Parts: sequence; C-alpha cells; structure tokens
Amino acid sequence: MDETEETLRTRVMYLRWQLEGMAQAHPDRAERLAELATALLRLFTRTGEITALREAVATCRAAIALTAEDHGRYVGELRLLLQRLFETTTDLDPRSLEQALRWSRPLPGEPAAGEDAAAGLAELAAALRREFEQTDDLPTLRDAVATARRVVAAVRPDDPRRDSYRADLASLLWLLSGRDGEPAALDEAVGIMREPAEERDDRLHLLSLVLKRKYELTGDVRALREAVEVARSAVASGARDKANLADALRMLSERTSDLAMAREAVSLARAAVEEVRDTDPEWAEIQSVLAGSMTNLAGRTGDDRTIGEAVREAGRAVTATSAFHPDYLARLNVLHRALTVQYEKSAEPALLDRIVAVARDLAGTAPADHPDRGRYLSYLSGALREVFLSERENRVEDLRESVEFARQAVASTPPNHPDRAVILFGFGDVLSLFYARTRDNAALRDYTRVNSALAKMAGTSAGRRIAAAQRAASADLRLGRVRHAVEMVGLATELLPQLGFRDVDRADREHRVSAAHRLPATAAAVAIAAGRPGYAVELLEQTRGIVFSGTLDTREDAAELKRVAPGLLREFEELRDRINDADHEIAAASFGEHSRELATRREALSRQWDGLLERIRQHRSLAGFQRPTPITELCRHASSGPIVSVVADESRAFALIVRDDPADPVHVEKLPEAVTRDSVLEQAEAFRRARCVALDLDQPSRARREAQPRMLEVLAWIWENITEPVLRRLGRTEPPAPGEPWPRVWWCPVGVVTLLPLHAAGRHGSAERAASLLDRVVSSYTPSIRALAYARRAGPEATSALVVSVPEAPKSPPLAGAAEEVDLVREFIPTATIRPAADAPVRRDTVVELLREHGIVHFACHGYADLNNPSASRLLLPDHTTDPLTLHAITRLKLDGARLAYLSACSTTETNQEQADEATHLTAAFQLAGYRNVVGTLWPINDQAALKAARAFYEALTSAGAGPPDPDRAALALHHAVRTMRAWKPALPSRWAAYLHSGA
Repeated sequence: MDETEETLRTRVMYLRWQLEGMAQAHPDRAERLAELATALLRLFTRTGEITALREAVATCRAAIALTAEDHGRYVGELRLLLQRLFETTTDLDPRSLEQALRWSRPLPGEPAAGEDAAAGLAELAAALRREFEQTDDLPTLRDAVATARRVVAAVRPDDPRRDSYRADLASLLWLLSGRDGEPAALDEAVGIMREPAEERDDRLHLLSLVLKRKYELTGDVRALREAVEVARSAVASGARDKANLADALRMLSERTSDLAMAREAVSLARAAVEEVRDTDPEWAEIQSVLAGSMTNLAGRTGDDRTIGEAVREAGRAVTATSAFHPDYLARLNVLHRALTVQYEKSAEPALLDRIVAVARDLAGTAPADHPDRGRYLSYLSGALREVFLSERENRVEDLRESVEFARQAVASTPPNHPDRAVILFGFGDVLSLFYARTRDNAALRDYTRVNSALAKMAGTSAGRRIAAAQRAASADLRLGRVRHAVEMVGLATELLPQLGFRDVDRADREHRVSAAHRLPATAAAVAIAAGRPGYAVELLEQTRGIVFSGTLDTREDAAELKRVAPGLLREFEELRDRINDADHEIAAASFGEHSRELATRREALSRQWDGLLERIRQHRSLAGFQRPTPITELCRHASSGPIVSVVADESRAFALIVRDDPADPVHVEKLPEAVTRDSVLEQAEAFRRARCVALDLDQPSRARREAQPRMLEVLAWIWENITEPVLRRLGRTEPPAPGEPWPRVWWCPVGVVTLLPLHAAGRHGSAERAASLLDRVVSSYTPSIRALAYARRAGPEATSALVVSVPEAPKSPPLAGAAEEVDLVREFIPTATIRPAADAPVRRDTVVELLREHGIVHFACHGYADLNNPSASRLLLPDHTTDPLTLHAITRLKLDGARLAYLSACSTTETNQEQADEATHLTAAFQLAGYRNVVGTLWPINDQAALKAARAFYEALTSAGAGPPDPDRAALALHHAVRTMRAWKPALPSRWAAYLHSGA
C-alpha cells in the first residue's frame, strides 16, 4: 500500500511516543526501535529528508546495541540504511558505522565461514569504501580493509566469489597505502595479485598499480621495472591499461633519465586518451597521466609547446574531477607540477598567480591527516615566496603568509617523515627573507631552530645538513649565541669528510661541494667570536679545499690509516662512496619521490659512518682522524713567510695571520667596517665589469680607456681596506732596502674574497711611495696550508723543460704570439723540448706523456674556464673537441718531479663564486698534479703583453740566460716581471694585474 507523507509522519510520531514511555530494559524496546527505523526510512524515501535517514541509522544502531547476543538480527536493515545514506550525502559522521563494524566482528565461538556472512561483510566493506571515496576519511578506509579481511576469512575455499573478494582486499590495501603513506600493506596486496585467477587482465592492472605504489613509497626500482613489464603484458586490454603503462614508464624514465622512455610514455598516453570519450568515467584519470608524462618530457627537452599542452591537459583533468574524488589531489598535484615547470621557463606573472591558486586548493583540500598535506602547504609557502621575490614592491604580507604556511607545513609533517628535511629547508628560506625584510629577531630565532633541527637529521644528505648547520651558526652569531654557533660549526665539520671525493670527475661533484661554500667564512667568524683564532685556522683547513685534499689523499691521518689499518681505509672509502651515491639520489629526487627508502638508507649509512669513525679512532695514532689539524702543526708551514687568510662575512671582516711561532701562531687583524661580504662582492663585480669592457675590442676606444681607471679604483679599495692593514700588522711599511731579500707573503683568501686580485692591490697611480703590494712583498697564493705543504714536499727534481705551442685550435681564434713565445723560451732555455715539431704534432696523449718526462712546462695556447662545470675547464690543444686536456685529466697526473708550470693561456685561475674555496681552476689543477710552482692568469692577455711578461719572467728565472732555469725563484721572477709590466703601462692594469703565482 502506498503510504502518504502524513501517514508516515503519524507512524513515526506514534513510535517515538511509545519509546519515550518504555524502559531501556524493556524486552520489546529493540523491536520498537527497528520499527521506527523502518518508518523513518520510508519517510525519507517519500520526502527526501536527510534528517529522517540519519535518525533511521541512529535508531537502528540503538536496536543493535540492545541485541548484543543476537547482533545480526537487524543487520539487513542497517546495511540498507547505510547504503542509502552513502548514496545520498557526502557530509557523514565517520562514527555512523561503529555499530555496523561492531556487528562485523564475530561473537565468541561463532564460526567464521558462511555464505551469508561473507556476502553481508562484502556489502559492508563496499559501503565503507564508498563512504571513503566520498569523504577521504582514513578511519573509514581502515575499517573497510578490516571488514574485507573478514570477508576473506569468512568465504569458503570453493566459493566462486573467493578470487573476487581477495582482489577487493588487495584494491583496498592499495588505496590504504596511498592514503596513509605506509608501504606495509603492499606486500600482502602483491601476494594476493600474484595468485592465479580467471580475471587475469584486471588482476594484472591492479598488480601494476600496487607495484608502482611500492616504488613510490620505498624507492624499490625493481618493483617499478616489474610494474612496467606487468603493464606491458596487459596493455592490449584497453585505454586504462595503456595509461597505466604510460604512467609506469614516466616514473621509470624520471628515475633513469631515459629520454626514449619518456617519449614512449607520452605516445602511449596519447593513444589511451584517443580511445575514450570525455564522458567516460576513466577519462580524467587517463588525461592526468598524459599531462604528467608530457610534463616529464618537457622537463627533459625544454620544449615550450609540450609543457604548454601539459598544463592544458592537466587543467582539463582537474576540471573533470570532483573535489570529493579520492584522486582529486593527485590530479591537482600533476597540474601544479606542470605549471611550475612552465613558470621556471617563462617567469610569467599570470602563471605564478595560477600556481598560488592551485597550491591553495591542494593545501585546503587535503585532510589534516593526509600524508602529503605538509608537502602541499610547503608548495603554497614556496609559491608565495616567489610572489614576494617577483614583485617590485616586495609586499611583506606575501612573505608573512609564506612564513605561516611553511610553519603549518612543518607542523603537519611528523619528525620521521621523509619529506620533513625538504620542508624544513624551505621554511628556513622564507624565514631568512622575512628577517632580511623586517629585522624581526623572533624570525631569526626560528630560523636558527629550524636549521639546527635540519642539521641533526641523519636521514638527509650531508650537503643539506652542512648547509643548514652553516645557516644556523651564522644566525647564532647575529643573536650573540656563540656557544650554539660553535656546536653547529663543529657538526658541519664532522660531516664534511662525507663530501670527500677521490674521483673529481663525478658529475655532481661541484654541486655537492657547493653546499658548503659559505661554511669556511662562517666557521672562522664563529671561532674568532669565541676567542679561538687558532681554532679558526684549523677550521679553515678542514672546511676548504675538500676536493683538493680528497683527490690527493695527502692528509696525514689518511696516510696513517693506510699504514695502520689498510682494511679500515678501504672500508672508509667504500662507505664514503655509498654515502655520496645516496646523497646524489636525494639531490636528484623529486619532492617525496621514493624518499622514505632514501631517508631510511641514509640514516643507516650515517650510523655506519659514526661507528666506523669510532673504530678508527680507537687506534692511538688515529685519535684525531678526520678532525682539524692542530694549529701548532699548521704554523710550521709559515717558516718562509706568513700565510694570510682573509675572511669577510655578513657584518665583519678580518685577516688571520699565521706565523711560524707555536707559542703565538695566529694574529687576528680586524679589517675596516667597509669590508663585508656584500661590499666584497660589489667590488669584485665592479672590477669584472670594468675588465670585460677594457678587453672587449668591440667596445668604443673611449669606453675601454675609461674602464682602466675603474679597475685601478678597485685595486686601491683592496689596498686601503685589506692588504695595507695586513702589511702594517706585519711591519712591512716600506720596500726592502737595496740588497735585502724580498719578503714573501702567501695569501689564502676565503669565500668571496677569492674573487678579488689581492696580489695587485695598491694605489698605483699615486705619487705615494710604495703604496702597493708589488712595492713591499712578493705575493703568492695557496688554496690552503696543506696545499702549500704538498707543494713543498720532498721528491725528485726534473730540470728539463717542455714548451707546448698551439697557434691554432678548433673553434678558437688564432694565437699569433704563440710561435714567438716558443722562440723566446728557447732563447733562455736552449735545451727545451718544443712541441709541435716536424715529426711530433701536439695531441693530448703525447702532451701528457711529455709532462711526465719534464720538470718545467710552458703552455702557449688558449685556455677555457667553464664556470658552470669547472671540471670541464681545459687547455685548448688541437684535439680538444674530441679528447680535451681537462682540469679533471690534469689533476690525475701525479707528477712527482714537476717543478714549474707557466700557463700563458686565458683565464687559467678563473672560477665561480660557489667553488671559490675549492680552487677548481686550471692553475690549482697543475698544482694538484704535482707542480710546486704555477704561473697563471685571471683573464685573457694580448700577445704583446704576454710576450713582454714571459721575457721578463725567464730573464729573472735564468739570470738573463746565464744559467739554467731555477724554478725555486719562480715567485720572485714573476714579481719582477709584473713590476716591469706595470712600469711599462701603469695606467693599464688589464695588461699586468692578471698574472699570479701559486705554490711554494
């Protein structure tokens, strides 16, 4: 009979009155509750009132609670009510299923099996899954998994539905791993899907999905490769499987950098999209796969059209997906990534606005317990930071909001979460900007805490931890927290050996070492603030020239380890290589990409490293292994003259003067307030710009002339603020008296100070007597004190000379003066071997062999300084395009008898700012190869000036040709040559200030 709304409301009211007057323990109360639930359901069916349906669910739960001994009595009604509720609303109370789940658990002694029990549980699991898909509620999904397990336990082995039920469980386990970020359930899912079953194609599809998820959460590349193979075997089944294979190929190409695989992924995804209509339920998923594949390909190829199409397709996929869909966040994330790649190429403001909007959607949609919520908040913080940097007015409101979202990102990320290191680093970046803009000390204190926490995270890369420790120490200095700054510097120093490289050709060497490029200056400033100048020098030795010492293996502790325990040395080197490999993966991985496995592996490697160092240091002679060399030992290398390290940090500058006096080895000279890191960079850039104009033949002659005084101005600034105060402290206020030997000073500039030509400092155009370094001391450079010690090592001394001349090399202009330089060197060293000769052309391999036979070499050729990849810097020999003589090749030579290398080539001492403390330039490479003295240049020299400088140098080196060349006089010979050049063209520093001496 069709009941009217009025009849139904009357029936509901009547049953409510009955229940109000009925005791809780009345034997008929459960029955009346069930009748009321049925009446409410009918009222909902008639009117659509959701409140009636909710009351029906609550009433049915109450009935079940009163029938604990027979809790299956009203299960059918509750199941029907829940299904109607799930289909009607997405605004659900997760507790609505508590009673149903209580029913799903068996009573004591109740048999687990049974067709009705399995079917009922399966319906409940499906209902729970639907609720999760509409609410993204994690407890509901966990309940669905628990119920599906009950289904599998309840079904009989011969039940034809058993395979289907087990596949449902595997699918729920896959969903759970994506929602909670935990990989534990995946092995069970993989095991289920490997079982033989009739529905092979569907199971292959799900198995591939599970294997991809396993890779995402653990980094197991074998699982990803299997996912690709499984997807290939199912790809004939339809568009869904082609898209799945495309996605697996995209992931594998990202891991392996396989461009062909990236192209195949796009091709498959396009084919999959063409096979479905935009009304198909799977269209949005396939569209998102296409967008992700195209974004990956565009990131490799830089193709504007591809990334533009990726953004469009990702946007369409998001538009077609409900915000309540479980894949909404994943598809929105694909759009965010595509927009980010496009913005990195174009920097269009409109794109940035859209990135901010998408990041807001990601952060706002993700539930509080979502494993990626911290990442999405970090995206939003980073986007707002970029807005602040991109706007002319730099609105502090954008930066303040960025700080707040970064703070939320950290709060949303558990301490052991693999993304926490990246999120902390981003938080530090925005706090630094906020402090620079507002000078808010609270932000600076937060900045210190954030970086201190990151520095102590054993699960991230050594480079990231070192950079964080440096940032914390620098902020500590500003806050006056010297003790904590010392702790942070000590931590960074302990980590540095993990960046050591025995093979400087590693592709990511410069990138990893550059993570520590500010550490030496900060470490020295901290030690000086702590009143420990000797420790400052020790730290400079430990934190500079990491590649230099690692390649040479010259540290006494490494040599001692080899002598005492060669097995431990092999273990040390192997572990360091494994750490470097892991750090390379961490640096290359995308945000969250297989980061859990990486973090776990890196943490284990850190523990192994600490344990190995402890075992090594148990040997009495190795108690100081990988710790700073004591200043009492370092100062011995200043026996021929002081070694001066010049340091400039954010607010101060000083010179550390090392003398051969164990009782008082280090003097600190505070430099004028005008010298800071920023002012040094400003002067270095002014000098570089002026020098470039002065050397550019395409510039008007007037502009080139006017650039020379600007170069002189910078040299005067260096003199007044850096070198002259040092000489005054040394007591070198006048030139040496006639007949008196010239005093020597070794300059060891730190950080940005390496960009200044200290050796040429002076007021060269003034009438003031001896107002320059050239007039008071002989200047040499050394990358570090231990590098100077290496240059002075004892060994065989070859006296023969080699001249390599390359007047013409492929892809470089002719060098007209090269042949004249050959004649010039032969004039002073008649026995020199000359290449090329009639029967001996110049090739890389022949030059390398000749270097082993001669103690002196003179190169007259072009040089190329690769500032982006310093290891690729090279001398331009005739075969340099096919077999270049690179910086890397030179450093590997190990020439025991090498005494002098004269590099009459362009820019052999030029490097970039981040590599300044590593001395990754050709001049240092020759010193690393074994040459005790190296003459190099900071910029190109014209033929006339090069010939004049070479003549003056060899005249001094050979006593005007009266004797054999004496390489031990190389520094003095160059000093006299540069003075000669300056006297010739005092107003043109571009002609003479480029030359420098490095080494003994």
